[in-house]
Amino acid sequence: MRNKGAIWTLAIALAMVCIYQLSFTVVTYKVRKDANTYAARAIKSPDGKLDSLGLKIADRYLDSISAETVYNFLWMKKYTYRDCQEREINLGLDLCVGMDVVPEVSTVDMISSLTN
Repeated sequence: MRNKGAIWTLAIALAMVCIYQLSFTVVTYKVRKDANTYAARAIKSPDGKLDSLGLKIADRYLDSISAETVYNFLWMKKYTYRDCQEREINLGLDLCVGMDVVPEVSTVDMISSLTN
């Protein structure tokens, strides 16, 4: 087992890079959640659901903090909300909203293609 230390070093370095990249997605999710909470309080929604007015308030909140620092990486580099949005991982529809795919088989078409 030569180079076992090199393999561990590479694995740890790769894990650190992945955590760094995912941290921007976590930060933007948290800021969006804070914006929705702020909007729900502004319209005094008891269940926390947002209507069109609440969504506009949340969008204005996000626009107002887009130039403010929301993430300090190891006290060395400061990122604004806009920077975090540019670096976040784009999630597909299945991860953002949830999506179910149910394949359906047409028995008539299947039988006709098999019988030729």
